[in-house]
Amino acid sequence: MAGSVVRVSAADARPVRQDVLRPGQPVGAVIYHGDDDPDTLHAAVRRRRVVVAVATVLAEPRPDTTEVGAWHLRGMAVRPVYQRHGYGSALVDACLAHVSAHQGSLVWCNARVGALDFYVRHGFRAVGECFYLPGAGDHYRMVRELS
Repeated sequence: MAGSVVRVSAADARPVRQDVLRPGQPVGAVIYHGDDDPDTLHAAVRRRRVVVAVATVLAEPRPDTTEVGAWHLRGMAVRPVYQRHGYGSALVDACLAHVSAHQGSLVWCNARVGALDFYVRHGFRAVGECFYLPGAGDHYRMVRELS
């Protein structure tokens, strides 16, 4: 992989989120609750000083739970021309390391159906049934316990 994972601001992550995950939708669609929390990590890969891939991880229990130590991985987005170059894997690794450093015990995400294999390769497993997220399509909730 050419390029390294760096920490960026939420504002730096949003253009990639919007272009890849919510094209044609307003920027408000990619402003997440918790974006500005001090423990939240916005990880990015830059190529020639341009952010081409992003992921965010923040302390948040899964819906309908009160889990302690759960973190939400969201906003995983790699510009299409840079997909399948290892950037997504590097971002997941950086996010998992961040969660471990903050004594997290579980990482969860809402994975698009087309990304299931990616998350399975990274140790996540699907829990529950497929569900629809308005504006984003069919998803599965995925979890990975950390040791």
